[in-house]
Amino acid sequence: MGRGRRPVWGSVGLLGVASAALILNLAFLLFQIHYAEGELQAAAGRQLRQEAQKRSEALGQFFQERRMDLLDLRQARAIRAYFENKALGMTERYGLRASVVQIRMLFEDVLQRRRARRGALYEALALVLPDGVVLAAAPGDWKPPRGWLPPAIDVDGPVIRPGPGRTLWVLTDYRFKGRLAGHLLAKLSPGAIRAYLHDGRRGVGTDLLVDEKGRPLVAPVHAALTRPLLQRLRALPAGEVATLAVEGEGRLVAVRLPLGVAGLQVVATAPYDAVYAQRPLRYGFWVSLGLSLVLGLSWLAILRYWRANQLLNVRVARAERQKGRLRGENAALAREVERRQQAERRLQEALREAHMLAHYDCLTGLPNRRLFRSSLEQAMARCGEGPGQVALLVLDLDRFNRVNDTLGHSVGDALLEWVAHILQECLRGTDTVGRVAAASDVARQAGDEFMILVQGIRRPEDALHVARRILHALQRPVRLGDIELTPSASIGIAVYPEHGTDVETLMKNADAAVHAAKAKGGGRIELYEPNLNASGVEVLSLEADLRHALEREEFEVHYQPKLNLRTGQPGGVEALLRWRHPRRGMVSPMAFIPIAEETGLITELSDWLLRQVLHDSRWWHERTGMALRFAANISCREFCEGDVAARIERLLRETGTERPLLDVELTESVLLHNTELTRAELVRLRELGLRMHLDDFGTGYSALSYLKRFPIDVLKIDRSFVNGLPADESDAEIVRAVVALGTSLGMTLVAEGVETVEQLYYLRRLGCHEGQGYLFGRPVPLPQLLEWFRAWMSQGRRQLFMGAADWPQSRRTVA
Repeated sequence: MGRGRRPVWGSVGLLGVASAALILNLAFLLFQIHYAEGELQAAAGRQLRQEAQKRSEALGQFFQERRMDLLDLRQARAIRAYFENKALGMTERYGLRASVVQIRMLFEDVLQRRRARRGALYEALALVLPDGVVLAAAPGDWKPPRGWLPPAIDVDGPVIRPGPGRTLWVLTDYRFKGRLAGHLLAKLSPGAIRAYLHDGRRGVGTDLLVDEKGRPLVAPVHAALTRPLLQRLRALPAGEVATLAVEGEGRLVAVRLPLGVAGLQVVATAPYDAVYAQRPLRYGFWVSLGLSLVLGLSWLAILRYWRANQLLNVRVARAERQKGRLRGENAALAREVERRQQAERRLQEALREAHMLAHYDCLTGLPNRRLFRSSLEQAMARCGEGPGQVALLVLDLDRFNRVNDTLGHSVGDALLEWVAHILQECLRGTDTVGRVAAASDVARQAGDEFMILVQGIRRPEDALHVARRILHALQRPVRLGDIELTPSASIGIAVYPEHGTDVETLMKNADAAVHAAKAKGGGRIELYEPNLNASGVEVLSLEADLRHALEREEFEVHYQPKLNLRTGQPGGVEALLRWRHPRRGMVSPMAFIPIAEETGLITELSDWLLRQVLHDSRWWHERTGMALRFAANISCREFCEGDVAARIERLLRETGTERPLLDVELTESVLLHNTELTRAELVRLRELGLRMHLDDFGTGYSALSYLKRFPIDVLKIDRSFVNGLPADESDAEIVRAVVALGTSLGMTLVAEGVETVEQLYYLRRLGCHEGQGYLFGRPVPLPQLLEWFRAWMSQGRRQLFMGAADWPQSRRTVA
C-alpha cells in the first residue's frame, strides 16, 4: 500500500458488511440453540449413566480388594501354625492358646490397617470352626448372628454374600491338608460402602446398593425409600436411563447397573429437573446478539488499525533483520567460547587422568608405588626432626595365584578391591595408632602386594598392633558374587631408622620380612631381622640353579609301586621327580616345584619327566614283558595353558610309543579352572589311551559334580585319611564313604600312604582296590625298581599277603 493511498472499503460499505454478518451469525446461533437443546438432554442422561458406572466400578474394585484381604488371611502363618500345632496333638493349655492369641492379634492388625478416609472398612473379622465355635475374632467379644453359619463356601476363593439384617459379608473356607478346617468371616462396614456410593457424586441424587430381589442393602442415611419408589426401581431395566413418575417423589431419572458380585446392583437416581434443567431460548438470543455486536465493533477496530500496523510491521521487519545478524554473530561468538571451554576441560581431564595413571592403581584406586615412595620419603624426613618412628608394612595375600587360576581373574580382582577397602577401614580407627595412618598411606605395590605407612609410633610393638588388627580384619569370610572365600595374608614390618635409613633399604627389608612370613606357612606377621635377607638370597640362588638343572642332567625319576590289595600283584607305579643338586644334595620337590610353576619352568620340567617315563615304560616292558602302568603328575598351571593333550601326543610320536601304558595324575584344583577347556583336554587324553587319576581326593573341593562331568578313572585317597586307620573313627568313615562312592561310579580306588598291616587289611575289607606306601616299597630309580619287583614276587608278596596275621607286632609297622 502506498504512502497516500486510502482504504478500499468506505465507512458505509464496512457497516453493511458488518450488519449482514451480524444477521447471519444471529440466525445460525438460534438454529444451534434449538438443535443443542435435544443433545443436551441426551448428554445429561449419558453423564448420569457414566457417573453411576464409575461408582459401580469403584465399588466392584472395593469388593475385589476385600476378597484379596481374605485370601491374604487364608495364607497367614499364624492360622496355619494353629492347625499344624493342633494336628501335632498340642492342647490349648500347651501352645494352642498362644496360637489363638496370634490369630486375634492378626485380625486386630488388619482392622487397624484397613481403614478408609471415612472410617473402618470392616466391622468384624472372625475364624469360625465347622461346628460354629468362634476360634478367634476381632473385636474380641464379637459373635456371629445366632443360627447363621455358612456352609462350605467355595473352591476357588472368597465370595461376597448378604447376611442377616441387611449386612454384607466376605466369606471363605479355610482348608487344612485338603479338609474343611473352618470359615473366615469379614463383616463389611456399611459406612465404607456408603462412602463409595457417594464418592464422585455431583449435584443432588441418591445411590442405592440393592440385592438381586431389589431390596436395598445400603443407602444414604437421609434417603427416604418409599414403597412406590422401591417397586418402580425393581422393574428398572439394567443399564438404561429411564424417567420414572413416582407418587410423592415427582419425576426421577434413574439407572440400574449390575455389579457382578452376588447379584448386587447399584441404582442411581436424581430429580428430573436437576438432570434436564433447561435454559430459556431468550437467554441464548441476547447472548448471541451481544456476541454479534462485539464481533462487529471488533471488526471495525481491526480495519482502522490495520494500516497503522502495516507501517509498524515494516519497521519491525527491518529491526528483526538487524537483530538476526546480531544473533548470528553472538551465536558464533558463544560457540567459540564454548569450544575453548571444552578444550580447556578436556585438557584438565587429561591432566587429571595422567596424574591418576602415574600415581594411583587403576583397580583399587589406591596410591601406587611411586606416590607411596614419595610419602615414605616425606615421613622419614619428618621423623628425623622428632622422636617418633616410621613403620613400613608390606602385606602379601596367601595363595592368591590359586584364586586366579581356579576361580578366574574377575574373582581375583574383586578380592583385591575388597582387601583395599578393608585396609582403608582398618586405618580409620579411633585409637592412637590408627589415627596416624592417612588414606594416602595405603598403596598397592603390584599384584597381590600392598604397602602401609604407619607414622608417629614410639616402638615397633605399635606397628605390630596395627598389623594384627589388619590381619584379624582380613581373616573373615567374604562373599564375592556366588563364591565365599576366607582370605589369608602375610605381613612383613620394617621400622625406620632401626631397620634402614633410606627408602630402598627399608622397602627391601620389609619385603624380606613378608617373604619370611610366607615361607613359614603364611597368615602371620614377621618383624624384620638381619638374617632374613640371607633366606631371600637363598631362594634366588635356588631359582638360578633350577634354570640350569636340566642342562646339567641333575634330575632323576624315582618310581613307587602300587599293588592290588587282594592279590599283592603290582598294578602300576607313580613317577616322582627328584633333583640331585651337586652342592645342596637331594632337593625336596616342595622346594623347587613352586619356583618352577612361578617362573614358567614347570612345562619344560614336565616334558622332560613325561619323555623319561615313556622311555622307562618301554624299557620295562622289553625287560619284563609285564604291562605295568606308569603314572605322572600334571600341574594346574599346565592345564591352564590348554595344550597338555597336544604336548603328550607330540611326545608319544617322538618316543615311538603306540600303545601307551601312561596314567595322568591331577589334583582337584585342575577341575575348577576353565572347566570346558579342561574337560576337552581330558577327553582327548583318554582318546590317546591314557587314564586319569584324581590325586589327594578329599582334601580339596571334592565336588561330586566333577566326578560326573569329567572322565576320571581312578580316585586316590589322600594319606592324611589313611594315617589314622583303623583307630580314628572319623578317618575310617571318610575312607569308607570315598570307597563306596568310587565303587558305585565304577572307578578304581587307590589308597596312599599305606604303612601298616592293619591299614592294609582294613582297606582290603572296605573293598579298596590298590594301595601305595612304605609298607610295600619306597620310591626308587628304575634299576632298583626291577630288583624290588623280583624280590617282591619271590618273597615279599608271599610274606605280606599270605602270613601277615602271624607276624609279630614289631614287623607290622614300617617306619
